[in-house]
Amino acid sequence: MIYKLLHFLSAFLLFFQFSLSAQNTPCIYSIKGIVIDGETNESFTGVSIYVKELERGAISDEKGKFQIANVCRGNYTVVYSILGYKTFVTQYSIEENIFDKVLLHTDTCHLESVTVFGKKQEEFASMAKSTLSTNDLDRARGLSLGETLKELPGITTFKSGNSVSKPVIHGLHSNRIVILNAGLRQEGQQWGNEHAPEIDPFVSDKMVVIKGAAGVQYGSDAIAGVVIVEPRQLPKYKGVAGEISFSGMSNNRQGATSALLEGKLGVKLPLTWRIQGSFKKAGNTKTPSYYQANTGFEERNFSYALGYDKKWFNSEFFYSQFNTDLGIFSGADVNTIDDLKNAINRTEPAIKSDFTYEIKRPFQHVEHELARLKFGIKLTRIGKINFQFGRQFNNRSEFDVLRNSIANAKKEVPQLQFKLTTHSADVGFEHRFIRNFTGSIGASFMRQSNIWQGRFLIPSFVSHSYGLFILEKWTKNRVEAEAGFRFDIKELDAYINQGGVIQKNVRNFSSPSSILGIAFKLNEKILLKSNIGFAWRAPTVNELYSKGYHQGTKSLENGDPQLVPEKSIKLISAFEYQSQKLASEISLYYNQINDFIYLQPDKQETDSGMVPLIVQTTRGPLTSYTYKQVNASFVGVDIINNYSFNKSMTLIPKGAIVLAKDISNNSYLINIPPIRYSATLRYAIQNEVIKNKYEPFFSISASRVEKQTRINPNEDYALPPNSYTLIDAEFGFGFKMGKQQLKLNVQVNNIFDVSYRDYMNRFRYYTDEMGRNIAVRLKLPFGIYSPKAEK
Repeated sequence: MIYKLLHFLSAFLLFFQFSLSAQNTPCIYSIKGIVIDGETNESFTGVSIYVKELERGAISDEKGKFQIANVCRGNYTVVYSILGYKTFVTQYSIEENIFDKVLLHTDTCHLESVTVFGKKQEEFASMAKSTLSTNDLDRARGLSLGETLKELPGITTFKSGNSVSKPVIHGLHSNRIVILNAGLRQEGQQWGNEHAPEIDPFVSDKMVVIKGAAGVQYGSDAIAGVVIVEPRQLPKYKGVAGEISFSGMSNNRQGATSALLEGKLGVKLPLTWRIQGSFKKAGNTKTPSYYQANTGFEERNFSYALGYDKKWFNSEFFYSQFNTDLGIFSGADVNTIDDLKNAINRTEPAIKSDFTYEIKRPFQHVEHELARLKFGIKLTRIGKINFQFGRQFNNRSEFDVLRNSIANAKKEVPQLQFKLTTHSADVGFEHRFIRNFTGSIGASFMRQSNIWQGRFLIPSFVSHSYGLFILEKWTKNRVEAEAGFRFDIKELDAYINQGGVIQKNVRNFSSPSSILGIAFKLNEKILLKSNIGFAWRAPTVNELYSKGYHQGTKSLENGDPQLVPEKSIKLISAFEYQSQKLASEISLYYNQINDFIYLQPDKQETDSGMVPLIVQTTRGPLTSYTYKQVNASFVGVDIINNYSFNKSMTLIPKGAIVLAKDISNNSYLINIPPIRYSATLRYAIQNEVIKNKYEPFFSISASRVEKQTRINPNEDYALPPNSYTLIDAEFGFGFKMGKQQLKLNVQVNNIFDVSYRDYMNRFRYYTDEMGRNIAVRLKLPFGIYSPKAEK
């Protein structure tokens, strides 16, 4: 009894002591702070700040500030979150008022060379997006833009040999993809199937791919999506630094190097600058059995940038120049129709080649220069006005095989040359003065003139484009809804020689574009998003007026002046899941394009029925194509997963399916990517000493591409190639040389030297793909920054 009484008294005294302590500790403290967008370094409105223990929180205002009052002493867990950005969780021990500055970064899920990219302030959160980060690009240095991007799910390449490739998004390519290079729409001779984008990936430290009808944000033509090539940001801190990158490849003995130097002057004169240059040279590509004749190439590129940044005003000037010489595989240069049929049916080219760096006819020389001036004025509490002006010049020369002595006398003169000049201007106002709403309104203008010399393929032309747009986003808690509208006008004046008289053919096109989307963060692990986009694309000058020999594809191409614009309705929905062990994204899409324009092989009547046409010309026998229009549908799915067995080992399976159909004729379309899928197993050593010092990793991948079976009989000059499986491996680590951290990466592609042909290569008629290739890459940063210096 006494024991129970003493126990009760002890408990009572403890409770009384605790009560007094609580009365002496009133809840008078507060948690204050400011939230910054880690991507733009600007204040972040609409961020949810939630204190778990108190079960209450706050929302950051238009200046990014927040306050949670009446907080007692103690330990608290605070969660910072907003749709599309990585949730940040931290703990505070409250014994006084707290003020914190929090940076939120885009929600990224690292998937080997792929990072699934979330919402960025100027982009739609409901769009399906993927990105390649700096580390991913370092592992692909030396490759072209198309080859760099093709590891992303839903993206492949359309190739003409191994030196020319362009990205394909959900089965669509060329003028249905807008490429933003340093903020400008890349405008070269991209209308051709084998006209690859003139972009140097060395200048970029991030590439973003938006998959969907994105014409509202980026102008008409973006029926398939947008590729954003972003040059690295100018330095934020005072000092000078740089880096040198080297890469070498065994198959074509390619060597590539890039050097960069950048710096910032100081606070009183906040000027930043950067200069960069790269060089790349490769010889003949080798298949497992033979070298491909005349497949070498050489690139010489450089760029520079100058920036000025104050609190209320910033400006930046960027200039780049791209120069390349491309050899065109000569295995299809034959004399008779029977020779061409034999070349298509052969397992190996009739004429073999040795290795050489020499580039002979046929080849192409391409120059592209881009200049951009942009500046922004920040308006307090209202938003920002942005202006951008651009000029691009593209000079493309094609040198054909010379077949007579007269032509040999002029062997340095190109047989075809295009000179395209583009001027553009954009103005936009980004607002954030309405609660829960952000958006922009703007206008764009572009003028182009293209002059041709030599043999005819497309006429000289002048075009004008005008656009007006408005984009609005509403964000609250876990939901973001968005809508956009745009109206574009395009004018095309083509100058065509008709009977010795130059006549101007005028075509005018106009149409609206719009998009509606919603993204809902179900919880901390699950994000659902969906959007529907209405887009259009005017026919290009080659689709309307081309007539003649297209060197890069060894074919005749014929346009149709009566073509009308394509109109697209695309619905895309995505499910994203992220936990400690599993990150997954599944996106489904349906795209119906009315009046879809595609290049169809011409037909001729034979004893065995209608077969693709081969035409005998003075340049030898050529395949023949004409642009046609049908109503078409594209249905598909992209899947990518990242499962961590433990801290060391990760499995990354991914796949893509595109099913396209000619609705008008209840048949199939040509040149649609077949089903492909892959799996990568990655191992990273977790020993603390080794990991911190070297960061070593090893991975092995298996990729499978199925045979394209959705074809029409006698529609193509050759049946689709068989399915194939490739095994690749990669090893990388970092190490210090003095105070500098170097990165070394070694890749082995097609380890077992498999012979195969890819359906998405226009030269699959004549030759195999590249055999085994070993790539070695080294990155050496150098210089001194002062991280504590004033920005």
